[in-house]
Amino acid sequence: MQMSTASPSSGQAEDLRNQQPKHGWHVTDSALSPKQPEHDGGLAAHVRQWRSSSLKPAVEKLGAGIDPEAVRLYTPDDTASHDYLGTVGLPGEYPFTAWLYPVATPFSGGGELNRAGRYSGYGTSEDCRDYYLAAARSGMRIGGPNVASDLPSQLGWDSDAAQASGEVGRVGVAIDSLRDFETIYQAFGEPSALGRISSNWTINGPAAIYVAFYYALAQQNGVDPALLRCTPQNDILKEFVARGLYIFPAKPSMRLVGDIMSFMAGQMPRSNSISICAEHMRYAGATTEQSFAFAFANAKAYVQLGLARGLDVDQFARQLTFRGFGDSSMDFFRGIAAPRAARRIWARIMREEFGAKTDRACLLRGGEHAWGNAYLRMTSTRPVNNIVRETVEAMVQACASGQLSGSFPFDEPLGLGHSPEAQQVRRDLERILYYEAKVGSTLDPFAGSYLIESLTDEIEETTLAELARVEELGGAVAAVETGYYHGQIAQAAWRQQQLLETGEETWVGVNRFNGPDEIDVAVARTPEYPSDRLETAEERARAGLRALRAERDETAVSRSLDQLGAAIDDPAVNLMGPLVDCALAYATVGEMCDVMRSRWGSADSAGIAGAG
Repeated sequence: MQMSTASPSSGQAEDLRNQQPKHGWHVTDSALSPKQPEHDGGLAAHVRQWRSSSLKPAVEKLGAGIDPEAVRLYTPDDTASHDYLGTVGLPGEYPFTAWLYPVATPFSGGGELNRAGRYSGYGTSEDCRDYYLAAARSGMRIGGPNVASDLPSQLGWDSDAAQASGEVGRVGVAIDSLRDFETIYQAFGEPSALGRISSNWTINGPAAIYVAFYYALAQQNGVDPALLRCTPQNDILKEFVARGLYIFPAKPSMRLVGDIMSFMAGQMPRSNSISICAEHMRYAGATTEQSFAFAFANAKAYVQLGLARGLDVDQFARQLTFRGFGDSSMDFFRGIAAPRAARRIWARIMREEFGAKTDRACLLRGGEHAWGNAYLRMTSTRPVNNIVRETVEAMVQACASGQLSGSFPFDEPLGLGHSPEAQQVRRDLERILYYEAKVGSTLDPFAGSYLIESLTDEIEETTLAELARVEELGGAVAAVETGYYHGQIAQAAWRQQQLLETGEETWVGVNRFNGPDEIDVAVARTPEYPSDRLETAEERARAGLRALRAERDETAVSRSLDQLGAAIDDPAVNLMGPLVDCALAYATVGEMCDVMRSRWGSADSAGIAGAG
């Protein structure tokens, strides 16, 4: 019997729609329309004809200055070889393109999880402690400190050093000795609570000293170090590339990283040894693919370091975390594709290159934090617009991962700290997206999209090509020492700046829509940190150091520093033990770093390789 090809009547179509379930699949208008005949020559030929017969006339009629050939159309041909299980996989399954786990991270709507709190810190350790206590009194639950250190601390100078003048406590809290750790952690209950909280420290050059402080603090209070949960950033190669907060030459710096990895693998199995960062390289001007490639090259160097120490890759790789593997723009669709590509690349590197057997060792764990899509575009003029930018980033994150979180509060560009008002807006935008818009209710909702899968593949391909160039140079350390990283990032930053200056790329309120008729909406902001405490922080930190030196056992300090120097001279010695001894004697950050400087020299922008 011949089947009728007539389309359904309007009444029949309405009946079909009414029969659809309220949730799940649904019949679209295209499904109710007569099937279009296949075009001779296949889809590619059809697209070519569409460009000439439909797109080009439409563009000419609009007169919009659009190049028809530049219009990208994604079709099934772009994903013809797409293997869902092989290249995407179900959530929680290798290669983790969809997401790292079978379920999304529970959304708390306010942060009830017992994790390290929001990035914060200023002034002295007493100021920082009091800040955490006040936050707790206001109802904010903080599972542990997420410490921002001031510049002198990050560069290995004590608060009373000449090099620290004018910077003490300004962009973070001043950390000089174990006593400062003792003070900060008073905000988190009884000393035994160390085994129940998590701590993050954005510290790199002196990361080993911070770990020594924490370990010593646990020893003092009878806490089993196996219970400690902490994450020092400890990504020193990234510091040579972007932030510039390094102290020692590259090779001895890598020795310290390896010592932390070995020490934590044996003594602190629940802690993370490194937080490998891509975001800071994007902040310096790198493209998304460059930031991924350089961060993965750095990560491979750390894995190789662990293997050279005789560590089991399936064990120590579980102590690696990642940060900022997102896109470098506000492009919504690239923003979704980029972290999908990053997760897949790292999983394959670990399994195919390093032979990791367990899935846990293949995870780009933590990579969803601090993507920076919005951060890179936040403005100090018309800062309320940053609310839109952080909302876009939150939507991107929810569509590309199993976590919904906004970017930095909208007043990030306006100075140290975030006002309570901006923090409230950020919390509410997350709640609105989750509870009202239902964003984040489905993992990897764009899986199979011709556009998203194509972009994911393109980002992966470009990243791997850049990674191959780094490896041709000899790997990450060679890329640092030869200046390759710096040169590539500088070129990318210049190209991006040219796009903005020529107007080829629009930045709302910066290079366009910034005329006299535009309104800068003012919002009342309450300072997060009291200015009077900031102004007196340096004086109070120096007074604290004078008191410490008057009270401590100088003989014990000298002995511990001498032992540290002797250990540095023996490459086979792990420096963490001597550093813990220095910490317990109340040697300062500057004193310990001075011993290391005396052996290794200092790295500077003209001599990163140094004498080490």
